[in-house]
Amino acid sequence: MFWRGSKNILWRCPVFIIGLFIWTVSTFAAVSTPSIQLPVVDFNFGEAEEGSILSHDYLVRNIGLEVLEIAEVRPG
Repeated sequence: MFWRGSKNILWRCPVFIIGLFIWTVSTFAAVSTPSIQLPVVDFNFGEAEEGSILSHDYLVRNIGLEVLEIAEVRPG
């Protein structure tokens, strides 16, 4: 009976270790690179007169560990 329980534990241990390894690698790989997060991705100005200058500030957050460089912003 002791051997039967130990066999079950020995079978689960490698599965747990492999799962933990995969989870760790995927978590650190996703976080280590720069990653942009925008809580609000668009803004509607409503109606505006032709030729008027419109502006809006966006909150940009880097949720990665590396430096986030924004090279170009294009209005859409």
